[in-house]
Amino acid sequence: MKWLLLALALCSFPFAVNSVDEDDWPQFRGKNRDGVAHAIAELKPWPKQGPRLAWRVNIGEGFSGVSVSGDRLFTMFADGKNEFLASFELASGKEAWRVQVDEMLKNRHGNGPRSTPAVDEKNVYGLSSRGHLLAVEKKTGKLQWEAFCKRDFRSEGPGHGFSSSPLVEDNLLLLQTEAGNGKAVVAFDKRSGRVLWNAGYGGDGYCSPTSFVFDGERQFLFVAAEKAIALSAAGKILWEKRAAPGLIAMPLFIAPDKVFVLGSGEATGERKWAQRGFGEGSVILAGGYLIIMGGKGNVALAQATPEKYLEISSFQALQGKCWTAPAIARNKLLLRNHTEMVCYDLAVRN
Repeated sequence: MKWLLLALALCSFPFAVNSVDEDDWPQFRGKNRDGVAHAIAELKPWPKQGPRLAWRVNIGEGFSGVSVSGDRLFTMFADGKNEFLASFELASGKEAWRVQVDEMLKNRHGNGPRSTPAVDEKNVYGLSSRGHLLAVEKKTGKLQWEAFCKRDFRSEGPGHGFSSSPLVEDNLLLLQTEAGNGKAVVAFDKRSGRVLWNAGYGGDGYCSPTSFVFDGERQFLFVAAEKAIALSAAGKILWEKRAAPGLIAMPLFIAPDKVFVLGSGEATGERKWAQRGFGEGSVILAGGYLIIMGGKGNVALAQATPEKYLEISSFQALQGKCWTAPAIARNKLLLRNHTEMVCYDLAVRN
């Protein structure tokens, strides 16, 4: 792997993000989109056989992640014909409502939606694999507004389906449309759906945007058309750097002054350790531990240390293709494979 290090010699500050409870996981990779459960200061290691299973539900095909707000969770899936944005009870896994978003995408890597919904204090925002963006009321699923990447912004869309996850911050809803006409990135008023600005040129990309603040100025970072592009809250390009083609992983801000963009090639940074056995996996950080989800449903708990890989426990949570990043909120660990969703209770000891 090759880490493209973009060193930004400015001072960083905390940034205002989605106005939700600290215990929530309101969008892709969590509240700050960094894969860190900041509300968990200390995580009690679970037994070697894994934490207690709270519930398991079959929900249909898709790679959409899970977002959590209060006592509800939100995700997307397909039923063999159509794609849906849906809400479930966090405690039981019982479906509360579902809204049809689009016809199901069929793809050799797997059918169904790819994008993870974002949720704020009022709405849920979801993107279908065919580029239909909609905002619905999170309590009822009632439509608030919608937009279409292909129709409204003339985006041809990535070859394997629209995969970027919406970013909510303050009054903005930002979306990477991959359009090649100066509308690769679109900022909406999150309440009305009105387009506030657009910028950049897209391509066949699958990354999701992130945000951070330098020297008091908020920056939104996108990777598109082999470039890492930072935009202001008004849509002005602040800086851009060349990036490797075919990027999938979301860029990551490392305080105080660095951004990492992951591409392909030889490693240029110093590798501290590596561990095999997780395939197309993903990782989140909670209470000083790494929670690692393997591509075939194996889950490991390991100490977050640069010294070496120190595994505390591991267990088989799911079977089949597990390409969806874990979510953790309110002492619940939420996992998905291509067709089902499971919840593990981290507060209950086996």
